[in-house]
Amino acid sequence: MTEELFREDATLAECEAAITQVDPTGVRLDRTVFYPLGGGQAGDAGVLRLPDGRELAIADTRKGHDGLGIVHVPAPGQEVLLASLRPGERVVARIDWQRRHRHMRFHTATHLLCALVPHPVDGCSITAGYARLDFHMTEPLDKEALTAGLARLVAEAPPVRHRWI
Repeated sequence: MTEELFREDATLAECEAAITQVDPTGVRLDRTVFYPLGGGQAGDAGVLRLPDGRELAIADTRKGHDGLGIVHVPAPGQEVLLASLRPGERVVARIDWQRRHRHMRFHTATHLLCALVPHPVDGCSITAGYARLDFHMTEPLDKEALTAGLARLVAEAPPVRHRWI
């Protein structure tokens, strides 16, 4: 099982960790700052830095199909370095902080929209480049009212906090 450090501190950009498993799908660590794909939000990218300074580029992060741990998926072209890794090796796991920060901002913005639109959400997608929410409704939204509502919520500047459900 992977200790999910991002759950307690979403601003944590790196951590030391030990490799617990390596296979063609990726690398599992005993602990990580990488958020895996879930809830419509893209998984983190970044690097695993080895003690000798080499870096394994991580293109995506996923939950393990077995429900145990998080898989750090290497970028294409990393097969030789991936094959050289062994369980027990220590690494520094470092996320692409700018990408994570964009995910966080879009995620918060989608919650603000949910506070303004009185309909259930059917789906969503949050990436570093855009966010999309699908509301269960047929009538069009009033863009001016949404813009004014968002401006009001931002101006009130309620503190952003997190909790896990």
